[in-house]
Amino acid sequence: VVACTNKLPYSITLDAGTSTNRTMTNGIDTLSYELYRDSTHTTVWNATNIVNGVGQGKTANTHTVYMSVPGGQETASDGLYTDNVLATVNF
Repeated sequence: VVACTNKLPYSITLDAGTSTNRTMTNGIDTLSYELYRDSTHTTVWNATNIVNGVGQGKTANTHTVYMSVPGGQETASDGLYTDNVLATVNF
């Protein structure tokens, strides 16, 4: 959610996470994943693919991040996988 001055343009970027590529960890196990700007998972959201918006004053703009974990990673154990992704808002 971004709330900023009315008509002020802004942009949002997401970094690659803790590693150089998007990888979640659970102990020694890892799962690759990707973050997207759209529910159809066609537009990756990263540091070079920026989401732009314009401030609406007192009304906040909501931007949803969609995630996908590719198949073929069945050797990973069950459990909680985590990563830290930094969101940067420039205005």
